[in-house]
This record gives sequence, C-alpha cells and structure tokens, in this order.
Amino acid sequence: MQAFESPGSDTYYGGNNADNTMAHIGSIFNQIVEFDPDTREGLDLRGGVAESWSISEDGLTYSFKLRDNLVFHDGTPLEMEDVLFTLTTAFTPDDIEFTEVREEIAGRTLSDSQTVSTYLKDWEAVDANTLAINVNFPTSAFLVAFGAFRFPVISKDAVAEHGTFKVPNEGTMVGTGPFMFVEYDKDIVTVVERNPNYHIEGRPYLDGVRHYPIFEAGTIVAAYKTEQVMMSSDYLSNLTVPDLVRLQEEMGDDKLRLAFAVAPPFSMGVMMNAEKWPFDDPRVRKAVNLALHRQPLIATLSAGKNKMGTPIPCGFAWSFTCEEAAQMPGMRELNGEKHPDDIAEAQALALAAGAGPGTKLEFSCRMVIEYCDMMQIVKSQFQQTFGWELTTRSLESTAGYDLYRAGEYDFAIQAVGFPFPDADASAAAFRENSTSHTERTFYFNPDAEPLWAQINTETDFLKRKELVAQANAHLMEDNSWAFGYHPTVAWPINTKIQNFIDPTGRSSYIQWDQIWCDQCKK
Repeated sequence: MQAFESPGSDTYYGGNNADNTMAHIGSIFNQIVEFDPDTREGLDLRGGVAESWSISEDGLTYSFKLRDNLVFHDGTPLEMEDVLFTLTTAFTPDDIEFTEVREEIAGRTLSDSQTVSTYLKDWEAVDANTLAINVNFPTSAFLVAFGAFRFPVISKDAVAEHGTFKVPNEGTMVGTGPFMFVEYDKDIVTVVERNPNYHIEGRPYLDGVRHYPIFEAGTIVAAYKTEQVMMSSDYLSNLTVPDLVRLQEEMGDDKLRLAFAVAPPFSMGVMMNAEKWPFDDPRVRKAVNLALHRQPLIATLSAGKNKMGTPIPCGFAWSFTCEEAAQMPGMRELNGEKHPDDIAEAQALALAAGAGPGTKLEFSCRMVIEYCDMMQIVKSQFQQTFGWELTTRSLESTAGYDLYRAGEYDFAIQAVGFPFPDADASAAAFRENSTSHTERTFYFNPDAEPLWAQINTETDFLKRKELVAQANAHLMEDNSWAFGYHPTVAWPINTKIQNFIDPTGRSSYIQWDQIWCDQCKK
C-alpha cells in the first residue's frame, strides 16, 4: 500500500496527524465497535472487542458484551480494565494514571473524541464482560461517531510498561487486530504481519501489509504502474482526482479502479489566523470569503467533481442543495465569472479595514495532497482582487502542524475533518473549544454557537434542517475559514485486490481483514 505521509511524527492517541498514523498501524487494533468492511451499507457497524450490543428503551444506555477469550498480540488476555483505560485515554486523558502518557497527549485530544463527547455522559463496567455507556440524549449519531476509526482498544499493561503512544513503539503497538507490528523505518516502510489468533476465523487473508510513504506525484504514479504498490492506505494518495483519472486511463480500468467517496472526508479552504492582523478584523474575514472563487478550484483540482465550499456541506437531505449553495454570496457567478457584487464588497471591506493594495502577508501550505496547488491558485485570485503582496511558504507536513498549533502563520490552505455525513460533524468542527483545525484559527463565531447544541439534539427533521441553514448563514457572514470545496476523493485500487467494498468516507475502515490478493506476492 502507498501512504501519502509517514507515521511517527505524532502520537496515535491525540495530536494533529493521528489519523495519518493510524492509516499505517490501524490494522493492529480493534475498536469496541467499528465500521463493517463486508457490507455496502456505508454506515453499518460490526463488533470489534465487543461481540454484541444493545440499547435501552429510552435510548440513553448502550450495553456492550465483550468477546470471550480475546488476547492481545503479546499473549495477554484482554480484560475490562483495558477497555476502561481506552475510554479514559480517548475521552478523559487528564485522568490517565501514567504521568508520561498523560503529559504526552495533554491538550491534544482528537477532534473525533470531542464529537463523541457531545453525546457521551459516562461509562461503567456492569460486570467482567459487560460495559455500559450512558449518553446525554437519544441520538442515532453516537454509534456512527464512535465507530470512526480513532478509538483503538489498547493494553493498559503495555502502556504501563512501555509508555509513549508515539510510533515506533512496539511495546504499546499491541492490539487484538488482524495484523501485528513488525517493522518501522521512517519515510521508508511500516510492516505488519498476519495475526494467527485473530477473532474472526480464517482472517485476515493477507500474510501481511507493507505501507510505503511516497510523497511525490511522479513517483506515486510509477509505483502503481509497476505494481510496486497495489492500493493506497486510505483515500488520500497525494494524487488529485484528475491525476488519478489520467493514471487509470494509462493503466486501463482492467488494471486500476477508482473508488469515489460518498461523503466528503474533509473540507478544504483558506484558514485565517484571527489573532493576527488583518484577519483579526471580521471585515477582512468576510472579504476573503466573498473574494474566493470556488469554481476554478473545483474545475482544476477535481475535474469538476468537488462540492461547493459552503461552511456546512451541501447536497445532503439535512442541509441544502448544491444548486442553492451556488447562488449564495461568495459562491455565485455571473456569466461564468466571479460575481462583481461580491468582488466590490470584498474590496470595500478590505479597504475599510486598512488591508488594501500593498498589504504584505505570508500564505502557507503543507506539502500534502493538493494543498500547495490550491495555494498558488488562491494566491493569484487574492493578488488580483485585493492587490495584496503575498509571499508563499511550503511546509513539510509535521512542521506545518507545529506552526499552525503555535499560531505562527498569517493564513494557510488547510482542511477541517468531516468524519461522518451528518450535521453533527460540522457542529463538532465549528463550536467553541473544538479541537479540530478550527482551533488553529483562534476564532469561533458567537452567533452560530447556540445553534450547535440545538442541531445535536433536534429530532424534528425540518426544524433541524432550518437550524443547519441558520448556522451556515452565520458562518457565511463571519468565519475564520473560506472553504473552497468539499472534496470528492478517489481511492486507487489495483484490480488484483479482491473483496474491497467501497467505504463511505476516509478511514471508515483501515484493518484490511477482508481483502485478498492471490497474485500480489513479491
């Protein structure tokens, strides 16, 4: 498999690129529940370390029955204590009893944990094999959010003995999953091999998986053409959709197929540092949203497949149509060009804030997927619209994360994760104290803030849809993000790979116990 980034630059339980790390080592672990790779229903779940679960009549308590005789890769039995420790690590890391690990992930809780915490009240062991999780209100979104692959069940004893969650640390990379950790060589390869004691009999089918971090587009293309790699580790391959379409045309669809995501895995756009001038001024933030020309970005970077970059994604029954989105200020065109009213208002706002022609700013990107390509297009747009003098800075991925976390940037191309197709995912990203990348902007819209809790708890469909529209309107007026688009991403898969059932979104599953490839030996 080809990965767009190396693991090891952060922890897999907390930190900015934990999801990228999990693409390499996620198959080592099970969750309590996880997305089912054997069904074409995109939100179906299966039991991981839980054999089964039930829901109370009032919808407030989930009871999980753990599997009998489940063992970690080091031969130690999985016990309720490990599951409770996992929940503490994921949701209340300040309560971790091991100082080194507690300090390692302090203040770096995953945004996915925050999403689940919207629903999560508390948990307890009913007996040695039964876990009860209580939620704050009845919701269909809890299990879907909880099943997103961010909560691997870990061995408390292994953490007590070996400490850190950073890769490589063979001591804590001990799970119950289909594959076992073998080798890690930074920027070269991560190797896992078949777990002969996996709880699903006969699986995994593969003897092992080698994840190769390959960053440069030409090298990636050559690796696929020569079958040095057979598929990507997740939806992000570092190739744009046009790149992948060309690759498929060159290889032939009998040798390479593309699996397109049903739901956008993230939202791409301009991230503004609201603690720095001029983006500390709401007039400039609105000007950027009005001036960004989305349609050329969509046409150039996705061959027209991406969705319009409204703050909350369009095209879902609970939001609004993409046709409606295309008529909103900042999104609309006139005769195929950026709407002149939006340009005029953007220029007036920037001038009023003292950010007129000649304003000097640094525009940055992380060198992953199309971030830097997008930066160059947007740079040209803003130079033309505002007359800004922009210098650009391309950053290695981890270095970029560190700078953004520290607030040492003016504005940048970045993404906000969209872990599952529901308005709750947007609520988790934009609400105050979010641990998503919105936190890096140091701004949350106070007018939208009261709406997020209402969106989470509203059960009347039409009322919820209206709340979503209201929240989107507030973010259109003032937001520290100007989204260019919600990506339609494609997963390249060699046709020799069998039983790959297209997932709904990024990292719906990354365990690979269901695929096989009889002709893939090297």
